Amino acid sequence: MSFIENLDRSLLLFINQNLANSVFDAILPNITDLHKTDGFRFYFAPFLALLIIYFYRSLGAFLLSGLAISLSISDWTGSLAKHYFQRPRPFNAGMDLIQRSGAGGFSFPSNHSVNMFCAAFFLSTFFPRARWYLLFFAGLIAFSRVYDGVHYPTDVLAGAFWGSSVGILGAHLTKKIYHKFLHTLKVRKNQSHV
Repeated sequence: MSFIENLDRSLLLFINQNLANSVFDAILPNITDLHKTDGFRFYFAPFLALLIIYFYRSLGAFLLSGLAISLSISDWTGSLAKHYFQRPRPFNAGMDLIQRSGAGGFSFPSNHSVNMFCAAFFLSTFFPRARWYLLFFAGLIAFSRVYDGVHYPTDVLAGAFWGSSVGILGAHLTKKIYHKFLHTLKVRKNQSHV
C-alpha cells in the first residue's frame, strides 16, 4: 500500500510541477470548472438539450432523462464515497505543490472524473461517432484535476472507473426502457385500430 501511495504522490508532483507550462496554465485551470460557468449552465447546456430533443424527439427526451438520472447517481455515490474514505486533498496533506484551482471537501474519488466519465460513456452509447471526443474531454478534465493540484492520480482513476460504470449501466437501462416504451405505444396503436 505504501508503494502505491508513494507512486501516487510522485506522479502528482511530476504532473503538477514538472509538466508545468504556460499553455497548460492558461487552459487547464479554466477548463476544470467549465460546467460551473453561467455560459455553460444557461446557454450551452440548454441549447444542446433543445437540439437533442428537436432532432431525436422521444428518444432525445429519454436520453436526456437517463443522462440526468445517471449523473445524479454518479455524483451522489461519488460524494458518499468521499465521506466514507475521507481522504484529505493533496494541499491539506502537507504536499508542497502548486494549487491552480479551488477545491474543498475530501479528495477520493474525484467527482469531476466520476461525472465526466459517466456523461462520456452514457452519450457515446447513443452517439458512437463522438466517442473519442467525449472520452478525450473527460480525460482532459481528469488530468486538469491532478495538474491543478487538487486531486491525486488515484482519485481521478477511481472516479473514471466508477463514472464509466454508472454511465454504461445508465445508457443500457435507458435503451431498455425506451424500447419498452416504443413496444407499448405500438401495442396500443394496434389495439386502437381493432
